[in-house]
Amino acid sequence: MSRLFDLTGKVAVVTGGSRGIGRSIAQGFAEAGADVVVASRKLDACETAAREIAESTGRRALGRLRRPGRAGLRRVRPLRRAGQQRGHVAALRRPCLGDGGILGQGQRREPQGAVPPERPHRHAHGQGRRRQHHQRLYGRLAAAGLARAGLRLRQGRAERPDHRSGRRLRAEGARQRHPAGRRADRHRRSLERRSPRADQALPDGTCGRGGGLYRHGALARQPGLRLDHRRPGACRRRRLPSDELSLRNKIKARREPFMINFEIPDDIKAIRAKVGAFIDEHVLPAEKEIGARPYFDIVKALQAKARAEGLWCPFVPKEWGGMGLGHLANAIVQIEVGRSFSYLGAWALNCMGPQDATMVTLIEHGTEEQKEKYLKPLVNGDIRICFSMTERAAGSDATGMQTKAELDGDEWVLNGEKWFASSASISQLALVMAKTDPDAPRHRQFSTFLVELPNPGYRILRDIPVMGENNHKHYEDEQVGGHAEVRIENLRVPAKNLLGGRGAGFSMGQHRLGYGRLRHGMWSIAKAQAALDMAAKRALERTTFGKPVAERQIVQFQLAECA
Repeated sequence: MSRLFDLTGKVAVVTGGSRGIGRSIAQGFAEAGADVVVASRKLDACETAAREIAESTGRRALGRLRRPGRAGLRRVRPLRRAGQQRGHVAALRRPCLGDGGILGQGQRREPQGAVPPERPHRHAHGQGRRRQHHQRLYGRLAAAGLARAGLRLRQGRAERPDHRSGRRLRAEGARQRHPAGRRADRHRRSLERRSPRADQALPDGTCGRGGGLYRHGALARQPGLRLDHRRPGACRRRRLPSDELSLRNKIKARREPFMINFEIPDDIKAIRAKVGAFIDEHVLPAEKEIGARPYFDIVKALQAKARAEGLWCPFVPKEWGGMGLGHLANAIVQIEVGRSFSYLGAWALNCMGPQDATMVTLIEHGTEEQKEKYLKPLVNGDIRICFSMTERAAGSDATGMQTKAELDGDEWVLNGEKWFASSASISQLALVMAKTDPDAPRHRQFSTFLVELPNPGYRILRDIPVMGENNHKHYEDEQVGGHAEVRIENLRVPAKNLLGGRGAGFSMGQHRLGYGRLRHGMWSIAKAQAALDMAAKRALERTTFGKPVAERQIVQFQLAECA
């Protein structure tokens, strides 16, 4: 960067400058001669980054700045004013993500012309929130030494939300000449959360943390205090109960900004290596046997080997016989399992859909009798289960289901039809959703039933052909899965087979589908990577006109686009 810019005597404020690309940009500014201010959400990270930059470049680190959450530098007027008060020009970079996506990466933003006078904010809704964020960052710059002691710092006023007060807001803003303006927000808690706050005393005497309210009536966020908006401009404070205070502190802790760590933990790496070795050693070679012997005979042999190595039901808690993995570990395992195009990997570890998600549903919502009768055989791999929710008239909108269930004594009688009932042709148990309370609220109308198969009231009409399901020729036309069209006529189900309670079917079904979406997403990643590996291998092996096709530019372009 020193070859492109001469920033001697200038101040560079770098947001997100404590690590990653922000650290590199801050170091580049320092090498170009600028005095660097590192802004980050964590104060210790700021100090470490400023110290390391000063040591590596020999340049003085002007200061470090704790950056308020989600504050942006899209508007530079407050910082420009602070820089001019000191006699410097603030050269601003934004190397991080903001509300609008990637903003101004690699662009040098310098103020042009004179600073316009302070104006009231003309739009109470749209830009006031951003200006309050900039004003918060401006206050920290002033406290860090980028402005002289006489600098005026005025905060916005937090008042009662009122969407009809735009004219009054503008008039009051014009009278007080607030650079941050005033904000109208119909959500009071959102207003409290977004109001400006300071961590230290500011140059014009504005109160810092623990010092009561800001000048001009802006909200002071203190632990255990909140506003009572019973009249415009009211800033009354009252003490919260200890239990509510504890809950608010927990919620605040969850909102604390953090950086995503994409590094896989060592224990999950070990699990991935173990599962990957099993897939390479046992599952992929076994795919060559498909068609020569029954599919589920191959599955049983692989399941015995998987259980012997401790690779069984990754998602099921250990007390029920599974591995008890969390979401991240399970996702990584599913990537390895998905490398088997014949689904032998999923069957081998007993994590094939819809079995896996249904086991989780039974664990969380089943009675002790249901768990003993149905869950244990499922975990042991002795039976298979299907899921019957989708209908012709209710695909993506599950609340449109027409299958009905009526209570007749101690039994439920079900009538309707189901579409794309996955694995119904090979299952000994079905999870069926039906409407039990048509007059209830929309999402409380449905219930879920456990149906033992085969059953004369649950009749499979056909398996619906879909793309990619019949990649292998099976032994003597053996049925190994599919998605069935089902007709339900006078299907009688014992009342004790109601799962999760009456009216809980929809929420339970949506919770169950969440796990399936995780599985399918990871399988798609695995199969895409496997297809790319196969294409690259073929390009290296295939020779045309005396050289491998991998050396042909068009093939290289195609592989690069796939990657």
